[in-house]
Amino acid sequence: AFMIYDQYRKKSQLFKTNVLLIPLGDDFRYQDDFEWDNQHDNYKRLFDYMNNRPEWNVKARFGTLADYFDALESRLKEERKQLPILSGDFFTYADRDDHYWSGYFTSRPFYKHMDRVLQHYLRTAEISYSLARIDGGGDLDDGVLSKLVEVRRALSLFQHHDGVTGTAKAAVVNDYGEKMLSALKRAEEVTTIAIGSLLGNKSRISMSFDEFRAKQDAMPEARVFEADSSLLLFNTLAHARAEVACIQVASPNIRIKRSDGTPPEQQLAPVLGHRGGRVHSQPGRFELCFWAEVSALASEVFELHWMDEPSTAELVLVKGRAKPEGLDDFFEFEQSSGSVELSNSLLTAVFSGNTGFLKVIFWH
Repeated sequence: AFMIYDQYRKKSQLFKTNVLLIPLGDDFRYQDDFEWDNQHDNYKRLFDYMNNRPEWNVKARFGTLADYFDALESRLKEERKQLPILSGDFFTYADRDDHYWSGYFTSRPFYKHMDRVLQHYLRTAEISYSLARIDGGGDLDDGVLSKLVEVRRALSLFQHHDGVTGTAKAAVVNDYGEKMLSALKRAEEVTTIAIGSLLGNKSRISMSFDEFRAKQDAMPEARVFEADSSLLLFNTLAHARAEVACIQVASPNIRIKRSDGTPPEQQLAPVLGHRGGRVHSQPGRFELCFWAEVSALASEVFELHWMDEPSTAELVLVKGRAKPEGLDDFFEFEQSSGSVELSNSLLTAVFSGNTGFLKVIFWH
């Protein structure tokens, strides 16, 4: 009792009045009735002992937040005091000395990104599932909904103040990662079933997202598309989208066209990587970027086809002095040491040919 009283007395020096708020417990307390009853009974005995010692000059009791503010307001009126008013931004704050609480904004960025990807996957799964149910999808049984619930739980679990902040222990973070990896797969399964139901080819459809993760702590890898396959873009937003979409294909001879047979604007580039300090072209991987327009809450199907003789060779500007190793003969290589300009109707951006960094922007 004296140890607790001594703590309260020292804490009272931080308050403007003699009314103190002492929180009890933490996020691992009071998980069952047994613990709650024993904690209450023990503290009740301690409070009775403290309150019966006049020389300690203390009155300890249980209360709610409302009880605390009522007692505080009453004491302020008795003493005719007013509390100071603080305003402004309290971040970034320090609990003592120079121990600033700022790391949670940037700690473990890999899992912060994984969290955002899972959020995107969940939205896609929920909307496609809802549209399929509205459309009368009979194959959306309880098992599909259970997978969707698993995704929601994994995402919400990671929002814990030691999860998304990146401040949990390594073993806990790995567990979060495993749950999110499983949720990513479940979201893909739900979306595949729901989209298949909407397309009306439930038994024949075989779909997968454009990237996958081999392990919970591995970087996402792009899937490589072959010729004579289909690509479906699903817009989960409530407004139309028109933007550049990029996928990886297995050959420079692969091109893309809309479902009506017309080709969108598109370009091909090698997929470059680094090995031994040198830039090299990854064999069997090419980035195909194209202009896509998809209506609100709708999907658009594109077809990948083979071209025996591609009509034009693509130009690649690569910074640095050496030509990338393994660059396919299909691509012309041009060293760039001067500036590179990209422009549209609104602005012109000038990049350094040596560093690749943005140098200046001109507004039209």
